[in-house]
Amino acid sequence: MPQSKYTPPKAALWQAFFVITPVLLFMFNWLWAAIYNYANLHFLNTASIPSTSIHDALSFITSHLGQLALPLFIYLVVFWFFTLQLQILLRRLLQPTRADAMYFHPFNPGIFFMLLLTSLALVPMVMIGYHLPLITLIKLPDFISQVLIEKPALGFSALVGYGAYLLVMLKLAQVIPNLMAGQKFTAAVKQSWHTLTWWHVLRFIGAVICNLCVGGLAALALYGIQKLADHASAFDALFSANMLIWVFTALMYGLTTWFCWQMVRYLLSVPATDFHVSHPLRAIKRRWHWSIGYATVLLLCGLLSVTLENGWLQPITHTPIILSHRGVNGKNGVPNSIESLSQTIKSAHPAFVETDVQLTKDHQFVVMHDPNLKALTGVNKEPAQLTLNQLTKLTMHVDGHSAKIPSLKAYLAYATKHHQRLLVELKTPLVADKGTAKYFLSEFAKPLAENGAILHSLNKNLISDIKKQNRNFKIGYILPYNAEALPTSNNDFYTIEYSTLDPEGVLDVHRQHKQVYAWTANDRPSMYWLSVMNVDGIITDYPSRLATILKAQAQHPHYAVALVRYFFTIQHIL
Repeated sequence: MPQSKYTPPKAALWQAFFVITPVLLFMFNWLWAAIYNYANLHFLNTASIPSTSIHDALSFITSHLGQLALPLFIYLVVFWFFTLQLQILLRRLLQPTRADAMYFHPFNPGIFFMLLLTSLALVPMVMIGYHLPLITLIKLPDFISQVLIEKPALGFSALVGYGAYLLVMLKLAQVIPNLMAGQKFTAAVKQSWHTLTWWHVLRFIGAVICNLCVGGLAALALYGIQKLADHASAFDALFSANMLIWVFTALMYGLTTWFCWQMVRYLLSVPATDFHVSHPLRAIKRRWHWSIGYATVLLLCGLLSVTLENGWLQPITHTPIILSHRGVNGKNGVPNSIESLSQTIKSAHPAFVETDVQLTKDHQFVVMHDPNLKALTGVNKEPAQLTLNQLTKLTMHVDGHSAKIPSLKAYLAYATKHHQRLLVELKTPLVADKGTAKYFLSEFAKPLAENGAILHSLNKNLISDIKKQNRNFKIGYILPYNAEALPTSNNDFYTIEYSTLDPEGVLDVHRQHKQVYAWTANDRPSMYWLSVMNVDGIITDYPSRLATILKAQAQHPHYAVALVRYFFTIQHIL
Protein backbone atom coordinates (compact mmCIF):
# COMPACT_ATOMS: atom_id res chain seq x y z
CA MET A 1 0.00 0.00 0.00
CA PRO A 2 1.58 3.34 -1.00
CA GLN A 3 2.63 5.61 1.81
CA SER A 4 0.33 8.54 2.40
CA LYS A 5 1.75 11.95 1.56
CA TYR A 6 -0.30 13.48 4.32
CA THR A 7 1.91 15.11 6.94
CA PRO A 8 0.60 14.78 10.47
CA PRO A 9 0.01 18.10 12.26
CA LYS A 10 2.78 17.32 14.72
CA ALA A 11 5.29 16.84 11.91
CA ALA A 12 4.14 20.02 10.21
CA LEU A 13 4.67 21.89 13.45
CA TRP A 14 8.25 20.70 13.73
CA GLN A 15 8.98 21.30 10.08
CA ALA A 16 7.92 24.87 10.69
CA PHE A 17 10.07 24.93 13.83
CA PHE A 18 13.25 24.33 11.83
CA VAL A 19 12.40 27.02 9.30
CA ILE A 20 10.93 29.66 11.60
CA THR A 21 13.36 29.36 14.52
CA PRO A 22 16.40 30.83 12.67
CA VAL A 23 14.24 33.81 11.68
CA LEU A 24 13.07 34.28 15.25
CA LEU A 25 16.62 33.98 16.56
CA PHE A 26 17.82 36.66 14.16
CA MET A 27 14.89 38.98 14.88
CA PHE A 28 15.30 38.63 18.64
CA ASN A 29 19.06 39.17 18.44
CA TRP A 30 18.60 42.25 16.27
CA LEU A 31 15.93 43.68 18.57
CA TRP A 32 17.89 43.08 21.76
CA ALA A 33 21.11 44.43 20.23
CA ALA A 34 19.38 47.65 19.13
CA ILE A 35 17.80 48.23 22.54
CA TYR A 36 20.97 47.24 24.37
CA ASN A 37 23.12 49.61 22.34
CA TYR A 38 20.69 52.46 22.94
CA ALA A 39 20.56 51.80 26.69
CA ASN A 40 24.31 51.29 26.86
CA LEU A 41 25.08 54.56 25.11
CA HIS A 42 22.49 56.34 27.26
CA PHE A 43 24.12 54.79 30.31
CA LEU A 44 27.49 56.22 29.28
CA ASN A 45 26.25 59.71 28.46
CA THR A 46 23.78 60.05 31.32
CA ALA A 47 26.17 58.99 34.03
CA SER A 48 29.20 60.74 32.50
CA ILE A 49 31.13 57.51 32.76
CA PRO A 50 33.46 57.03 29.78
CA SER A 51 32.86 53.27 29.57
CA THR A 52 30.85 50.50 31.13
CA SER A 53 33.82 48.66 32.62
CA ILE A 54 33.16 46.74 35.81
CA HIS A 55 35.55 49.00 37.72
CA ASP A 56 33.64 52.12 36.73
CA ALA A 57 30.23 50.66 37.41
CA LEU A 58 31.05 49.46 40.92
CA SER A 59 32.43 52.85 41.94
CA PHE A 60 29.87 55.16 40.39
CA ILE A 61 26.58 53.28 40.52
CA THR A 62 25.59 54.51 43.98
CA SER A 63 26.50 58.14 43.39
CA HIS A 64 24.78 58.20 39.98
CA LEU A 65 21.73 56.09 40.84
CA GLY A 66 19.30 58.82 39.81
CA GLN A 67 21.01 59.34 36.47
CA LEU A 68 21.23 55.61 35.85
CA ALA A 69 17.53 55.03 36.50
CA LEU A 70 16.47 55.24 32.84
CA PRO A 71 19.07 52.90 31.30
CA LEU A 72 18.68 50.43 34.16
CA PHE A 73 14.93 50.54 33.61
CA ILE A 74 15.50 49.79 29.91
CA TYR A 75 17.67 46.77 30.77
CA LEU A 76 14.95 45.43 33.07
CA VAL A 77 12.21 46.00 30.49
CA VAL A 78 14.27 44.15 27.87
CA PHE A 79 14.70 41.19 30.18
CA TRP A 80 11.01 41.25 31.13
CA PHE A 81 9.91 41.42 27.49
CA PHE A 82 12.17 38.48 26.69
CA THR A 83 10.51 36.37 29.39
CA LEU A 84 7.14 37.10 27.77
CA GLN A 85 8.34 36.05 24.34
CA LEU A 86 9.89 32.91 25.78
CA GLN A 87 6.60 32.00 27.44
CA ILE A 88 4.75 32.48 24.13
CA LEU A 89 7.15 30.10 22.38
CA LEU A 90 7.11 27.52 25.17
CA ARG A 91 3.32 27.52 25.31
CA ARG A 92 3.07 27.07 21.54
CA LEU A 93 5.59 24.22 21.51
CA LEU A 94 4.84 22.38 24.73
CA GLN A 95 1.13 22.77 25.37
CA PRO A 96 0.21 19.84 23.08
CA THR A 97 2.55 17.57 25.06
CA ARG A 98 1.28 18.48 28.52
CA ALA A 99 -1.87 17.38 30.31
CA ASP A 100 -2.03 20.59 32.36
CA ALA A 101 -2.77 23.99 30.85
CA MET A 102 0.02 26.52 30.50
CA TYR A 103 -0.66 30.23 30.98
CA PHE A 104 1.28 33.48 30.71
CA HIS A 105 2.74 34.82 33.95
CA PRO A 106 4.19 38.24 33.07
CA PHE A 107 5.34 39.07 36.61
CA ASN A 108 6.33 35.71 38.06
CA PRO A 109 9.66 36.23 39.91
CA GLY A 110 10.39 32.50 39.72
CA ILE A 111 10.40 32.64 35.92
CA PHE A 112 12.70 35.68 35.95
CA PHE A 113 15.06 33.94 38.38
CA MET A 114 15.21 30.66 36.46
CA LEU A 115 15.71 32.42 33.13
CA LEU A 116 18.63 34.36 34.57
CA LEU A 117 20.25 31.18 35.93
CA THR A 118 19.69 29.36 32.64
CA SER A 119 21.18 32.25 30.65
CA LEU A 120 24.36 32.14 32.74
CA ALA A 121 24.62 28.37 32.19
CA LEU A 122 24.44 28.84 28.41
CA VAL A 123 27.10 31.59 28.15
CA PRO A 124 29.82 29.14 26.96
CA MET A 125 27.64 28.18 23.98
CA VAL A 126 27.50 31.84 22.95
CA MET A 127 31.27 32.17 23.38
CA ILE A 128 31.81 29.63 20.58
CA GLY A 129 29.37 31.21 18.15
CA TYR A 130 25.84 30.07 19.00
CA HIS A 131 23.21 32.77 18.44
CA LEU A 132 21.08 32.46 21.56
CA PRO A 133 18.93 35.57 22.08
CA LEU A 134 19.89 38.02 24.82
CA ILE A 135 22.75 35.78 25.97
CA THR A 136 24.77 36.99 22.96
CA LEU A 137 25.02 40.35 24.73
CA ILE A 138 27.10 38.75 27.51
CA LYS A 139 30.74 39.01 26.50
CA LEU A 140 33.50 37.36 28.50
CA PRO A 141 36.94 38.72 27.55
CA ASP A 142 39.54 36.17 26.58
CA PHE A 143 41.88 37.27 29.38
CA ILE A 144 39.52 35.56 31.86
CA SER A 145 40.12 32.18 30.21
CA GLN A 146 43.83 32.97 30.02
CA VAL A 147 43.93 33.47 33.79
CA LEU A 148 42.22 30.11 34.27
CA ILE A 149 44.72 28.43 31.94
CA GLU A 150 47.72 30.01 33.64
CA LYS A 151 46.43 28.93 37.07
CA PRO A 152 45.53 25.24 36.63
CA ALA A 153 44.11 24.80 40.14
CA LEU A 154 41.78 27.76 39.70
CA GLY A 155 40.90 26.67 36.17
CA PHE A 156 40.12 23.11 37.26
CA SER A 157 37.98 24.37 40.13
CA ALA A 158 36.09 26.70 37.79
CA LEU A 159 35.55 23.88 35.29
CA VAL A 160 34.25 21.48 37.93
CA GLY A 161 32.05 24.18 39.43
CA TYR A 162 30.58 25.10 36.06
CA GLY A 163 30.03 21.43 35.19
CA ALA A 164 28.11 20.86 38.40
CA TYR A 165 26.10 24.04 37.87
CA LEU A 166 25.25 23.03 34.30
CA LEU A 167 24.06 19.56 35.36
CA VAL A 168 21.80 21.05 38.02
CA MET A 169 20.33 23.57 35.55
CA LEU A 170 19.65 20.79 33.03
CA LYS A 171 17.76 18.83 35.67
CA LEU A 172 15.72 21.98 36.35
CA ALA A 173 14.93 22.65 32.69
CA GLN A 174 11.19 22.09 33.21
CA VAL A 175 10.81 24.56 36.08
CA ILE A 176 9.65 27.43 33.83
CA PRO A 177 7.00 25.31 32.01
CA ASN A 178 5.84 24.02 35.39
CA LEU A 179 5.52 27.55 36.72
CA MET A 180 3.53 28.48 33.63
CA ALA A 181 1.22 25.56 34.49
CA GLY A 182 0.45 27.22 37.81
CA GLN A 183 2.72 25.28 40.14
CA LYS A 184 4.42 26.88 43.11
CA PHE A 185 8.17 27.40 42.74
CA THR A 186 9.14 24.62 45.15
CA ALA A 187 6.75 22.15 43.55
CA ALA A 188 7.95 23.13 40.05
CA VAL A 189 11.56 22.50 41.06
CA LYS A 190 10.77 19.12 42.64
CA GLN A 191 8.72 17.91 39.68
CA SER A 192 11.40 18.96 37.18
CA TRP A 193 14.10 17.26 39.22
CA HIS A 194 12.14 13.96 39.44
CA THR A 195 10.73 14.03 35.90
CA LEU A 196 14.03 14.63 34.15
CA THR A 197 16.20 11.60 34.84
CA TRP A 198 19.95 11.58 34.45
CA TRP A 199 19.37 9.47 31.34
CA HIS A 200 17.51 12.39 29.76
CA VAL A 201 20.31 14.76 30.74
CA LEU A 202 23.02 12.48 29.34
CA ARG A 203 21.12 12.04 26.07
CA PHE A 204 20.88 15.80 25.75
CA ILE A 205 24.60 16.24 26.48
CA GLY A 206 25.41 13.58 23.89
CA ALA A 207 23.25 15.33 21.30
CA VAL A 208 24.94 18.65 22.04
CA ILE A 209 28.36 17.03 21.66
CA CYS A 210 27.29 15.82 18.22
CA ASN A 211 26.11 19.34 17.48
CA LEU A 212 29.50 20.74 18.46
CA CYS A 213 31.33 18.11 16.40
CA VAL A 214 29.36 19.11 13.31
CA GLY A 215 30.33 22.73 13.90
CA GLY A 216 33.96 21.79 14.39
CA LEU A 217 34.12 19.67 11.25
CA ALA A 218 32.41 22.40 9.24
CA ALA A 219 34.90 24.98 10.51
CA LEU A 220 37.76 22.64 9.60
CA ALA A 221 36.38 22.26 6.08
CA LEU A 222 36.00 26.04 5.70
CA TYR A 223 39.56 26.47 6.98
CA GLY A 224 40.78 24.10 4.25
CA ILE A 225 38.89 26.03 1.58
CA GLN A 226 40.35 29.33 2.77
CA LYS A 227 43.81 27.79 2.93
CA LEU A 228 43.53 27.09 -0.79
CA ALA A 229 42.09 30.53 -1.49
CA ASP A 230 45.01 32.21 0.33
CA HIS A 231 47.32 31.09 -2.47
CA ALA A 232 45.29 33.13 -4.95
CA SER A 233 45.37 36.91 -5.30
CA ALA A 234 44.83 39.14 -2.27
CA PHE A 235 41.39 40.16 -3.61
CA ASP A 236 40.29 36.57 -4.14
CA ALA A 237 41.51 35.58 -0.67
CA LEU A 238 39.55 38.44 0.93
CA PHE A 239 36.43 37.62 -1.10
CA SER A 240 36.68 33.97 -0.11
CA ALA A 241 37.13 34.88 3.58
CA ASN A 242 33.99 37.02 3.53
CA MET A 243 31.96 34.33 1.78
CA LEU A 244 33.08 31.78 4.37
CA ILE A 245 32.19 34.16 7.20
CA TRP A 246 28.71 34.34 5.66
CA VAL A 247 28.45 30.55 5.33
CA PHE A 248 29.72 29.93 8.84
CA THR A 249 27.29 32.46 10.32
CA ALA A 250 24.43 30.73 8.50
CA LEU A 251 25.68 27.38 9.75
CA MET A 252 25.74 28.62 13.34
CA TYR A 253 22.12 29.73 13.01
CA GLY A 254 21.36 26.20 11.87
CA LEU A 255 23.28 24.65 14.75
CA THR A 256 21.60 27.00 17.22
CA THR A 257 18.22 25.92 15.86
CA TRP A 258 19.27 22.29 16.24
CA PHE A 259 20.43 23.02 19.78
CA CYS A 260 17.05 24.57 20.63
CA TRP A 261 15.29 21.53 19.17
CA GLN A 262 17.49 19.25 21.26
CA MET A 263 16.50 21.14 24.39
CA VAL A 264 12.82 20.73 23.58
CA ARG A 265 13.22 17.11 22.55
CA TYR A 266 15.31 15.81 25.44
CA LEU A 267 14.45 18.17 28.30
CA LEU A 268 11.32 20.27 27.92
CA SER A 269 8.99 17.64 26.42
CA VAL A 270 9.58 14.82 28.90
CA PRO A 271 7.34 12.90 29.24
CA ALA A 272 5.66 13.44 25.86
CA THR A 273 3.52 10.51 24.77
CA ASP A 274 2.51 12.10 21.46
CA PHE A 275 5.73 13.93 20.64
CA HIS A 276 7.06 12.53 17.34
CA VAL A 277 10.66 13.70 17.58
CA SER A 278 11.77 11.99 14.38
CA HIS A 279 9.26 13.72 12.11
CA PRO A 280 11.12 16.96 11.36
CA LEU A 281 14.31 15.41 10.07
CA ARG A 282 12.53 12.66 8.15
CA ALA A 283 10.17 15.16 6.63
CA ILE A 284 13.04 17.40 5.56
CA LYS A 285 14.78 14.45 3.94
CA ARG A 286 11.60 13.38 2.11
CA ARG A 287 10.61 16.85 1.04
CA TRP A 288 13.51 18.35 -0.87
CA HIS A 289 11.78 21.73 -1.05
CA TRP A 290 11.94 21.90 2.74
CA SER A 291 15.69 21.40 2.54
CA ILE A 292 16.07 24.18 0.00
CA GLY A 293 13.79 26.46 1.98
CA TYR A 294 15.66 25.75 5.20
CA ALA A 295 19.05 26.42 3.58
CA THR A 296 17.72 29.63 2.04
CA VAL A 297 16.46 30.85 5.41
CA LEU A 298 19.80 30.10 7.06
CA LEU A 299 21.79 31.87 4.33
CA LEU A 300 19.48 34.87 4.52
CA CYS A 301 19.87 35.06 8.30
CA GLY A 302 23.64 34.76 7.93
CA LEU A 303 23.76 37.48 5.27
CA LEU A 304 21.66 39.91 7.29
CA SER A 305 23.57 39.15 10.47
CA VAL A 306 27.01 39.82 8.99
CA THR A 307 25.80 42.88 7.08
CA LEU A 308 23.94 44.56 9.95
CA GLU A 309 26.81 43.81 12.32
CA ASN A 310 29.32 45.19 9.79
CA GLY A 311 31.16 41.91 10.08
CA TRP A 312 32.62 41.92 6.57
CA LEU A 313 36.40 42.04 6.46
CA GLN A 314 37.75 45.12 4.70
CA PRO A 315 40.85 45.35 2.52
CA ILE A 316 43.96 45.79 4.65
CA THR A 317 44.86 49.49 4.58
CA HIS A 318 47.85 49.58 6.92
CA THR A 319 50.10 47.48 9.10
CA PRO A 320 49.46 47.89 12.84
CA ILE A 321 52.27 49.01 15.10
CA ILE A 322 53.68 46.60 17.69
CA LEU A 323 53.50 47.34 21.41
CA SER A 324 55.36 45.16 23.89
CA HIS A 325 53.14 44.23 26.84
CA ARG A 326 54.91 45.08 30.12
CA GLY A 327 58.17 45.43 28.22
CA VAL A 328 58.78 41.73 27.51
CA ASN A 329 59.60 39.74 24.40
CA GLY A 330 58.50 36.25 25.31
CA LYS A 331 59.93 35.15 28.65
CA ASN A 332 63.07 37.28 28.46
CA GLY A 333 62.85 38.68 31.98
CA VAL A 334 60.65 39.97 34.76
CA PRO A 335 57.79 42.02 33.27
CA ASN A 336 58.02 45.76 33.99
CA SER A 337 61.69 45.55 34.88
CA ILE A 338 64.56 47.52 33.36
CA GLU A 339 66.32 44.23 32.61
CA SER A 340 63.48 42.93 30.41
CA LEU A 341 63.09 46.37 28.85
CA SER A 342 66.75 46.30 27.87
CA GLN A 343 66.47 42.84 26.31
CA THR A 344 63.28 43.74 24.44
CA ILE A 345 64.79 46.89 22.97
CA LYS A 346 67.75 44.87 21.68
CA SER A 347 65.74 41.93 20.30
CA ALA A 348 62.56 43.59 19.02
CA HIS A 349 62.58 47.37 19.52
CA PRO A 350 58.78 47.70 19.24
CA ALA A 351 57.04 50.97 18.41
CA PHE A 352 56.01 51.26 22.08
CA VAL A 353 56.65 49.45 25.32
CA GLU A 354 53.55 49.28 27.49
CA THR A 355 54.30 49.64 31.19
CA ASP A 356 52.18 49.83 34.33
CA VAL A 357 52.55 52.63 36.86
CA GLN A 358 51.11 52.88 40.38
CA LEU A 359 51.04 55.56 43.05
CA THR A 360 53.13 54.95 46.17
CA LYS A 361 52.48 55.90 49.79
CA ASP A 362 54.64 59.03 49.46
CA HIS A 363 52.91 60.15 46.22
CA GLN A 364 55.66 58.89 43.93
CA PHE A 365 55.25 56.55 40.98
CA VAL A 366 56.57 53.02 40.65
CA VAL A 367 56.49 50.57 37.74
CA MET A 368 54.27 47.70 38.88
CA HIS A 369 51.31 45.80 37.47
CA ASP A 370 49.97 43.68 40.33
CA PRO A 371 47.69 45.27 42.95
CA ASN A 372 49.48 43.20 45.60
CA LEU A 373 53.22 42.52 45.82
CA LYS A 374 53.01 39.02 47.32
CA ALA A 375 53.08 37.00 44.09
CA LEU A 376 56.19 38.80 42.77
CA THR A 377 58.13 39.67 45.92
CA GLY A 378 56.62 37.64 48.76
CA VAL A 379 55.60 40.84 50.57
CA ASN A 380 51.87 40.91 51.27
CA LYS A 381 51.44 44.65 50.71
CA GLU A 382 49.90 46.92 48.11
CA PRO A 383 52.21 49.40 46.34
CA ALA A 384 50.24 52.28 47.87
CA GLN A 385 51.12 51.01 51.35
CA LEU A 386 54.89 51.43 50.85
CA THR A 387 57.12 54.34 49.98
CA LEU A 388 59.07 54.49 46.74
CA ASN A 389 62.32 53.83 48.63
CA GLN A 390 60.85 50.71 50.24
CA LEU A 391 59.47 49.43 46.95
CA THR A 392 62.66 49.83 44.92
CA LYS A 393 64.52 47.70 47.47
CA LEU A 394 62.24 44.71 46.80
CA THR A 395 63.22 41.99 44.33
CA MET A 396 60.73 40.44 41.91
CA HIS A 397 60.98 36.77 40.86
CA VAL A 398 59.29 35.36 37.73
CA ASP A 399 60.12 32.19 35.74
CA GLY A 400 63.68 32.01 37.00
CA HIS A 401 64.35 35.70 36.43
CA SER A 402 64.95 38.28 39.17
CA ALA A 403 64.94 42.07 39.13
CA LYS A 404 64.41 45.03 41.41
CA ILE A 405 61.18 47.01 41.23
CA PRO A 406 62.02 50.15 39.22
CA SER A 407 60.73 53.65 39.79
CA LEU A 408 58.98 55.30 36.86
CA LYS A 409 61.73 57.92 36.81
CA ALA A 410 64.45 55.30 36.30
CA TYR A 411 62.42 53.25 33.82
CA LEU A 412 61.50 56.30 31.75
CA ALA A 413 65.06 57.60 31.74
CA TYR A 414 66.40 54.26 30.47
CA ALA A 415 63.75 54.06 27.73
CA THR A 416 64.40 57.62 26.55
CA LYS A 417 68.15 57.06 26.52
CA HIS A 418 67.66 54.06 24.22
CA HIS A 419 65.07 55.79 22.01
CA GLN A 420 62.23 53.56 23.14
CA ARG A 421 58.81 55.20 23.38
CA LEU A 422 56.48 54.16 26.20
CA LEU A 423 52.77 53.55 26.52
CA VAL A 424 52.18 54.28 30.20
CA GLU A 425 49.19 52.73 31.94
CA LEU A 426 48.20 54.59 35.08
CA LYS A 427 46.95 51.91 37.47
CA THR A 428 45.63 54.08 40.27
CA PRO A 429 42.62 53.65 42.55
CA LEU A 430 39.43 54.23 40.56
CA VAL A 431 38.37 57.21 42.63
CA ALA A 432 41.80 58.78 42.71
CA ASP A 433 42.53 61.97 44.57
CA LYS A 434 42.30 64.96 42.23
CA GLY A 435 45.87 65.70 43.18
CA THR A 436 47.06 62.51 41.46
CA ALA A 437 47.13 64.16 38.05
CA LYS A 438 48.90 67.14 39.54
CA TYR A 439 51.56 64.95 41.19
CA PHE A 440 52.08 63.04 37.97
CA LEU A 441 52.35 66.01 35.64
CA SER A 442 54.52 68.10 37.95
CA GLU A 443 57.29 65.49 37.78
CA PHE A 444 56.79 63.68 34.49
CA ALA A 445 55.20 66.07 31.98
CA LYS A 446 58.55 67.11 30.51
CA PRO A 447 60.35 63.72 30.53
CA LEU A 448 57.29 61.99 29.06
CA ALA A 449 57.14 64.58 26.29
CA GLU A 450 60.84 64.04 25.57
CA ASN A 451 60.21 60.30 25.35
CA GLY A 452 57.21 60.72 23.05
CA ALA A 453 55.16 58.63 25.49
CA ILE A 454 51.41 58.18 25.34
CA LEU A 455 49.11 57.44 28.28
CA HIS A 456 46.10 55.23 28.92
CA SER A 457 44.15 53.97 31.90
CA LEU A 458 41.01 52.25 33.16
CA ASN A 459 40.53 55.33 35.32
CA LYS A 460 38.79 57.49 32.74
CA ASN A 461 38.34 60.49 35.01
CA LEU A 462 42.04 60.59 35.90
CA ILE A 463 43.22 60.32 32.32
CA SER A 464 40.72 62.98 31.20
CA ASP A 465 41.97 65.26 33.99
CA ILE A 466 45.51 64.86 32.69
CA LYS A 467 44.35 65.74 29.18
CA LYS A 468 42.64 68.88 30.46
CA GLN A 469 45.78 70.00 32.27
CA ASN A 470 48.10 69.18 29.38
CA ARG A 471 46.47 68.85 25.98
CA ASN A 472 49.74 67.84 24.33
CA PHE A 473 49.50 64.33 25.77
CA LYS A 474 47.98 61.61 23.62
CA ILE A 475 45.65 59.68 25.92
CA GLY A 476 43.53 56.55 25.64
CA TYR A 477 40.81 54.68 27.51
CA ILE A 478 41.22 51.01 28.32
CA LEU A 479 38.05 49.01 27.70
CA PRO A 480 38.05 45.51 29.27
CA TYR A 481 35.53 44.59 26.59
CA ASN A 482 33.95 46.10 23.50
CA ALA A 483 30.72 47.61 24.87
CA GLU A 484 29.17 48.00 21.38
CA ALA A 485 28.56 51.68 22.20
CA LEU A 486 31.77 53.65 22.44
CA PRO A 487 31.79 56.90 24.39
CA THR A 488 32.75 60.19 22.80
CA SER A 489 35.21 62.18 24.86
CA ASN A 490 38.60 63.86 24.71
CA ASN A 491 40.60 60.66 24.30
CA ASP A 492 42.79 60.00 21.26
CA PHE A 493 42.59 56.19 21.18
CA TYR A 494 40.98 53.14 22.75
CA THR A 495 42.76 50.08 24.09
CA ILE A 496 40.24 47.24 23.74
CA GLU A 497 40.46 43.60 24.80
CA TYR A 498 41.00 41.83 21.49
CA SER A 499 38.58 38.88 21.82
CA THR A 500 35.59 41.22 22.11
CA LEU A 501 36.77 43.36 19.21
CA ASP A 502 35.10 42.86 15.84
CA PRO A 503 35.17 44.69 12.48
CA GLU A 504 32.25 46.88 13.59
CA GLY A 505 34.15 47.92 16.73
CA VAL A 506 37.16 48.98 14.66
CA LEU A 507 34.94 50.94 12.28
CA ASP A 508 33.23 52.67 15.21
CA VAL A 509 36.56 53.88 16.55
CA HIS A 510 37.78 55.03 13.17
CA ARG A 511 34.53 56.94 12.58
CA GLN A 512 35.52 59.01 15.60
CA HIS A 513 38.87 59.65 13.85
CA LYS A 514 40.63 57.88 16.70
CA GLN A 515 42.88 54.87 16.94
CA VAL A 516 42.28 51.41 18.36
CA TYR A 517 44.92 49.26 20.06
CA ALA A 518 44.07 45.62 20.76
CA TRP A 519 45.35 43.83 23.86
CA THR A 520 46.78 41.29 24.59
CA ALA A 521 47.26 38.97 21.59
CA ASN A 522 49.84 36.26 22.27
CA ASP A 523 48.83 33.25 20.14
CA ARG A 524 49.27 33.07 16.38
CA PRO A 525 45.53 32.88 15.48
CA SER A 526 44.89 36.07 17.46
CA MET A 527 47.76 37.83 15.73
CA TYR A 528 46.55 36.74 12.30
CA TRP A 529 43.01 37.85 13.13
CA LEU A 530 44.10 41.31 14.25
CA SER A 531 46.44 41.66 11.27
CA VAL A 532 43.41 41.69 8.93
CA MET A 533 41.24 43.89 11.15
CA ASN A 534 42.87 47.25 10.38
CA VAL A 535 43.56 47.92 14.05
CA ASP A 536 46.18 50.60 14.62
CA GLY A 537 48.27 48.70 17.14
CA ILE A 538 48.60 45.27 18.77
CA ILE A 539 49.82 44.79 22.32
CA THR A 540 51.56 41.47 22.85
CA ASP A 541 54.00 39.59 25.06
CA TYR A 542 55.69 38.30 21.90
CA PRO A 543 56.62 41.28 19.69
CA SER A 544 59.17 39.32 17.64
CA ARG A 545 56.60 36.65 16.79
CA LEU A 546 54.08 39.33 15.86
CA ALA A 547 56.62 41.19 13.72
CA THR A 548 57.22 38.04 11.65
CA ILE A 549 53.48 37.56 11.05
CA LEU A 550 52.86 41.20 10.16
CA LYS A 551 55.75 41.21 7.71
CA ALA A 552 54.34 38.17 5.92
CA GLN A 553 50.82 39.61 5.95
CA ALA A 554 52.03 42.89 4.44
CA GLN A 555 53.48 40.98 1.49
CA HIS A 556 50.46 38.71 0.91
CA PRO A 557 47.52 38.55 3.36
CA HIS A 558 46.44 35.11 4.55
CA TYR A 559 43.05 34.67 6.20
CA ALA A 560 42.75 30.96 7.04
CA VAL A 561 44.21 31.10 10.54
CA ALA A 562 42.41 34.38 11.21
CA LEU A 563 39.09 32.73 10.37
CA VAL A 564 39.69 29.97 12.92
CA ARG A 565 39.95 32.65 15.59
CA TYR A 566 36.89 34.39 14.22
CA PHE A 567 34.83 31.21 14.13
CA PHE A 568 35.26 30.15 17.73
CA THR A 569 36.31 33.04 19.94
CA ILE A 570 35.07 36.31 18.43
CA GLN A 571 31.60 36.84 19.91
CA HIS A 572 28.75 38.29 17.90
CA ILE A 573 25.51 39.94 18.92
CA LEU A 574 23.50 39.09 15.77
